Amino acid sequence: MTRREIEDYIVELATIDDDFRTELLRDPVAALRAAGLPLRDGLSIRVLEQSESAYTILLPAKPKASSDISEDELDQISGGVMSRQDRASSELRWP
Repeated sequence: MTRREIEDYIVELATIDDDFRTELLRDPVAALRAAGLPLRDGLSIRVLEQSESAYTILLPAKPKASSDISEDELDQISGGVMSRQDRASSELRWP
C-alpha cells in the first residue's frame, strides 16, 4: 500500500468507527497498531481533528542541502513548483 492509501484507510476507519477515532486522537500509535498497521518503535504520530474554525497545514520536511541531492531527486522536488510570486497571484481561495 502507498502512504496515501494507508492514510485514506485510516480516515475511512475513523469516520465509521467512533471508538477507533477516539483512540486514534488519544494514542495514535496504539490505535494504528491495534488496527494491524506495523509501526517501527520510536515512531511519533500526531493526529489532529479538523474543525470549522481551525485549519491545519502540513509542511513537508525540508529537502536535503542541494549539494546532497542528485539531479534526479532535484527534478522530482522542483517539478511543478510555483514561485512565491506565482502563488501570490494564483486564484487559490481560502475557505
